[in-house]
Amino acid sequence: VDSDDTVEPQIYEVLLTYLLDYSADIAHCSYSRIHGDEIKEIGDTGKVFEMNAKDSIDKLLNGGLFTGGVWNKLYKTSVIRDVYFNTKYKINEDILFNFYAFLNSKKIVYIDECHYNYQVSDTSSCIGTDLIRKNEDCYNVSKEIYNQCLKYGYQDIGYQRVSNSRINLYRAYKFYGNKEQRLLCKGLRKSIIDDYDKKKLLGTQR
Repeated sequence: VDSDDTVEPQIYEVLLTYLLDYSADIAHCSYSRIHGDEIKEIGDTGKVFEMNAKDSIDKLLNGGLFTGGVWNKLYKTSVIRDVYFNTKYKINEDILFNFYAFLNSKKIVYIDECHYNYQVSDTSSCIGTDLIRKNEDCYNVSKEIYNQCLKYGYQDIGYQRVSNSRINLYRAYKFYGNKEQRLLCKGLRKSIIDDYDKKKLLGTQR
């Protein structure tokens, strides 16, 4: 749990119950986003989703259902025994951790109920990290994930993530980068054009 966040008293009872009842490897829930006096519940439909590794990785990388944080999840030891945080990244290191944990899992259960309270802070790592570093981390994490996806036949899922991250890095270099970083834009631009052509093909397969 992040130092400035809080959890509801029942969070671990709920997660453990679903983990056992569904014979799952990972159980996780939704959260409330708190900014000053404003509280916004994310999801909270009360629905329960059972997913395999591929479906969970798709949602993890491309959004649409749950957050990639580790603070609202309960893991079986077996799926994270050899999974570690990569300390060279300040951004998306939790996405990378969960990617490998999901790869090791057969079943993940998501409970769309808010049992975690996420405090939005101006001092958080996401806000405090400069734009260039943030986009470099996101791109490098995406590349590592994509290379792993290729091994498991999940390239259509991983490719979308790395392609979008490449566009964001290109924009960061072009508009905010130094001379050396702007020189890298040409190679990124060529890859982005290649991405566009490949995306059209991938889009017919999904």
